Amino acid sequence: MGEDPFGDPRRPSEVRIELATYPEAVVLTGLFASPHWRTHPQLPTEAAQRLNIASHQLPLREMVAPMIAKVS
Repeated sequence: MGEDPFGDPRRPSEVRIELATYPEAVVLTGLFASPHWRTHPQLPTEAAQRLNIASHQLPLREMVAPMIAKVS
């Protein structure tokens, strides 16, 4: 479906709405994009700290190793 030519031009895009709804996406994107943290072994711990949760509550550990392998 195309864009509504008569729609509100100031309405935020769907991506922007998602970021407002899920601010943790901004926190994690900044962390994953950082060259310093990208291959750092403490990345899961840092992510948990930024999200204000215990590191054992973060399912990120299973995701980080494959991501680092793709980036390297």
